Amino acid sequence: MDGQLRNQLSLDDFLDLNGPTGEVCYPSESKESFLAKLGLDESKYTHKRVHVRMRREAKAQYELALATPELRNLLASAKSGEEKQSAMDYVTQQVKQMIYQAASSETKFIYDLVRNDKRECWVIDWVLRREITRREDILLEGEPTTTPQTTTSQSSADATHAEAPHVSHTPPAKVKEEVEKDGVVRGDIPGVLSPMSVQHPLNARDGDS
Repeated sequence: MDGQLRNQLSLDDFLDLNGPTGEVCYPSESKESFLAKLGLDESKYTHKRVHVRMRREAKAQYELALATPELRNLLASAKSGEEKQSAMDYVTQQVKQMIYQAASSETKFIYDLVRNDKRECWVIDWVLRREITRREDILLEGEPTTTPQTTTSQSSADATHAEAPHVSHTPPAKVKEEVEKDGVVRGDIPGVLSPMSVQHPLNARDGDS
């Protein structure tokens, strides 16, 4: 497999890549485990570039999927827990296909190397899981926080504006932008794929890391 990689990649790429080890990295495993099993070393620029490109491609296709009316409506129409899980599983599969189809030649070559007989790719599973978790973390940061107490100088200034209307707390700008852009919130409300939707290609264990 090492020779196959070296024959395919140019001098501008990562000729010193050891290549995939043949071991599968579960979505719940760490970044270090992911890189090791894929044969990447982030201390090398070309290796890091491949990893970053994979993450960016997953992010772009995940956001595109959430902006697709058909998929958004499917998630929004799911009522019961079983319907929601079924809808999330379907959307997740669509995103995986989108990631593969839109992949650059550099990343698609690696996806093809690790795909199994069912044409499932654990690398895509892992990067998609990380993107879903990242999005959920961003939305969590948008929860209202306690308003800080005003100082004495602030109290004096505020006294002259006693009749001013109360302005409610708003989420941080970046969270507000994410919510307005994707129209999604975390939890059971449709719009955000559950990390559990990203299953291992062999239906093995999954969890958060």
